[in-house]
Amino acid sequence: MRVQYDIGKVFQDSFAVIKAHPWWVLAWGALLIVLPTIPVIPMFVWMANNFEVLADNPEAMNEMIGLNLLANLSSVLQLLLMVPIIAAVARLVLGKGIGRIVGLRASMDELWVFVTYIAIVLGFFIAAMIIALITVFAGLIVGYASGIEAAGVGTGIVIGLVAILPMIWVGVRLSLLIPASIDLNTFALVPAWKASKGHFWPLLGTAFLSMLIMVAISIVWMIALLLIILVLGFVGGAAGLVAFNEDPSQWNWVALIVIGVVLMAVPTFFMQGLNTVLNIAPFTSAWRQLRPSVEQQGDPGIVLEL
Repeated sequence: MRVQYDIGKVFQDSFAVIKAHPWWVLAWGALLIVLPTIPVIPMFVWMANNFEVLADNPEAMNEMIGLNLLANLSSVLQLLLMVPIIAAVARLVLGKGIGRIVGLRASMDELWVFVTYIAIVLGFFIAAMIIALITVFAGLIVGYASGIEAAGVGTGIVIGLVAILPMIWVGVRLSLLIPASIDLNTFALVPAWKASKGHFWPLLGTAFLSMLIMVAISIVWMIALLLIILVLGFVGGAAGLVAFNEDPSQWNWVALIVIGVVLMAVPTFFMQGLNTVLNIAPFTSAWRQLRPSVEQQGDPGIVLEL
């Protein structure tokens, strides 16, 4: 019997996580923004103090390059922080329990998130490299054979665009890999592939709707920040004029800046956390719906176990 896919239930489960644990969502967003920002701070502070000497001072340029390498750790740190957060969201949707600190904990779930994420990234990187090589060689051959450079360039572009379609297809078919691996406590490539069989379009629709929701959230976030800035500017200016006789030097700018940073940080952190939830929760719910189809097919095909 074919398992039905309810896309409405997918987003109902996703927003149920947000509704049940809004403070966790806020904390996840804060972690993903604040901690990865720390390695970047020294570079910006140094640049602010040494900007004028960069062009004529090779040693200063070398120092900045070193700080830039430190700043690159920001991306690595954000990836490492994403691992326990993704696992926490998946556990909430799957009903596998929660961690003690804002839902986070160290367990096999986090290991499988890391393993599957690295496998997916490496797989698509290798596929992209192969496609790029094929595109370049095909373009060179056509350009050389025809004697028309534009023909070679056009051929390469067409092949590249066509190659994107199977990559999208594979990406959608593998969209259940992380939640399946957490649920089954294994590298669940075969179960995830089986579960997505026959459900490509609903899963693609899930990804598309998730993206639209995140775009809408980002727009609301930008409007909220703009309103906060306008209100703070109006209130701060009016209070300063009344209390300090139109002398801006006497205004309490520090207090106003602190209040502004806090008010802007809260929606920013929540937006980041919410987007993170919407990246994994819909597909975790989808896996929970489609897992019976794997069980109907018999052996789940576990291919790697730690």
